[in-house]
Amino acid sequence: MDGIDISKLNVSLESHLLETLKPLPGLLPPHLADELKAYIPDAPKNVIPYTTLLAISQWSRTPEGIEKLKAHTPSLDSSNYMMVSLLAGVKTSPERNFGSYIPPPEPDQLAAQQKRERQEITTILNGLLSVLGVGFATWWAADKLHWKNHWRMLLALGAALIVAIAEGGLFIIRRSRQGASDTRRKSRLKAQAARHKKIDGDEGEMDETISVKPQSPEHTKSPTGNLRQRRL
Repeated sequence: MDGIDISKLNVSLESHLLETLKPLPGLLPPHLADELKAYIPDAPKNVIPYTTLLAISQWSRTPEGIEKLKAHTPSLDSSNYMMVSLLAGVKTSPERNFGSYIPPPEPDQLAAQQKRERQEITTILNGLLSVLGVGFATWWAADKLHWKNHWRMLLALGAALIVAIAEGGLFIIRRSRQGASDTRRKSRLKAQAARHKKIDGDEGEMDETISVKPQSPEHTKSPTGNLRQRRL
């Protein structure tokens, strides 16, 4: 763990880890047993130092530790006290708030951001050149009109200030439009992702069927059925 101060590192004391550590206070060396008892009392704490688990793991690999673990009733397996086994299923420093993970931007987003930054730098430089150019041009024009120096200075500063305000307003408007465009683009990407994840249900339309009842054949009557026969 290069670059990490393990002396300040804690891990969560899960239930399975607590059950694994409970038989150890009577087997460990006195100083290590006292340190472990502070974290597994009747009301155990939520965390335990990483250094404590590391010391227990190192002790379990010593000849004395292996012998005491085997002599315990029931016998304890020293492999259960390796760091891999002790740290299985635990959380690192659960009492700390590390914040939410922010994924790096996509390559196309990064390229668009760099392009936008270059455009903003170009806009700022153009604005500065415009301010300086207008100020100098106003000074030069006032000099041709033989104005006094203080009037030329005031006129040049006034013209440069007007151009600076105009350039600043245009820059702010452009930034606001870009922000709105970015917001719409993000919303569109989220909507597209939601559509891709959506599972379409079976929405088959029921075909309308028209049932026709079979009609019973008409019983035709003979033309003479209703006639009265006469005897000749």
